[in-house]
Amino acid sequence: MVGVPFRPAVPPRGGRPKRMSRLPRHLVRGLAAVAAVVLPACDDVVGLQWARVVGKYNPGDDPEPLISSEAIAGVPQEVTVWTTGGGCTRAADTEVEYASGRLALVTPYDYVGVNANCALTGPPVEHRAKVVFNDPGTAHIVFRYSSWWASGPRRADGRQEYLVQVSPAG
Repeated sequence: MVGVPFRPAVPPRGGRPKRMSRLPRHLVRGLAAVAAVVLPACDDVVGLQWARVVGKYNPGDDPEPLISSEAIAGVPQEVTVWTTGGGCTRAADTEVEYASGRLALVTPYDYVGVNANCALTGPPVEHRAKVVFNDPGTAHIVFRYSSWWASGPRRADGRQEYLVQVSPAG
């Protein structure tokens, strides 16, 4: 942003224009810094309502999911995914749905403060889940997420698919 010097069109009655103080600019910057620290504390907002939504994920910005490419039949495999954090974002839960014996859908959900003035950025929100494939062979884990922020409910419009080689037990 380029600053434009301000000069009154008509000089004041004393002949010389008065020099403007820099205090207001510093005061504004200080208040912005305080707001950045205070705004994330959404737990203190009176009457804040929480909405359960599909977690938002930004490939490239949020950490990559931790999903192993190998598993053993019948043995639970831990899957860790992260969603985009914010001042009023909390982990809700993570659902695992099995569409078939070799396809698991992993969907993280977050609680988001509704109508709250919170910081837009924050640390990523961690979600963990257990996935079990009972039959050996190639299986698929699909990480489903929301790719956008919205004031209304978020839907799972993004997905990343991971192949898992399932070995026989024993």
